[in-house]
Amino acid sequence: MRDLVWILVVAGVFSCRGREISLYIPFEEERLVIWGKLEAGRPVAVRLTKTFPPKGDLPENLSVNNATVVLFRNGSRYAALNQSSDEGVYVCDSIVLPGQSYVLKAEAEGFPAAESQSVIVPASPPEVSYLRKTDAERLPLYPYRQDLISLFIHGKSVEADCYLMVGFLAHFENNNTKLPLLSRAGFPPWVLPRC
Repeated sequence: MRDLVWILVVAGVFSCRGREISLYIPFEEERLVIWGKLEAGRPVAVRLTKTFPPKGDLPENLSVNNATVVLFRNGSRYAALNQSSDEGVYVCDSIVLPGQSYVLKAEAEGFPAAESQSVIVPASPPEVSYLRKTDAERLPLYPYRQDLISLFIHGKSVEADCYLMVGFLAHFENNNTKLPLLSRAGFPPWVLPRC
């Protein structure tokens, strides 16, 4: 029996060999990515970045500057956004109105034009509450302390063509901390889960 174990160990060691695997990951071209949200009663601010090839080094800066960014309301040109920083942030003072349909279009040299889906901005986001269970059962292979947070959306029903974005930026040590949980009608709709 002991000889059989040694034979299996030796066979296993000598049968292992490395080989290079080539993966084909298609990448057509760099494209514009629009990040931002529209909120009723607030001015518009978005960030314009670009995609990059999935192979090779990560670019240090993905911001797109000197672009033309235009907001359309109910199919008509509503406002042009001006660049406010070297980090690809574009803003305007025009106020977003509730119940209106908005589309954001961006163009920059060297990129195909980008256009968001039409988004109807609700009058106000629904009320959200949460229940936090500290030190929840840990996930396998994850040795760190974990909390389970359940979100509850109250009040008005959520419209069919809206997007919810939930973001947790840090771990909070106590339950007294207010969490900024929900934003609605976010751009880009193709990135956020559809409700």
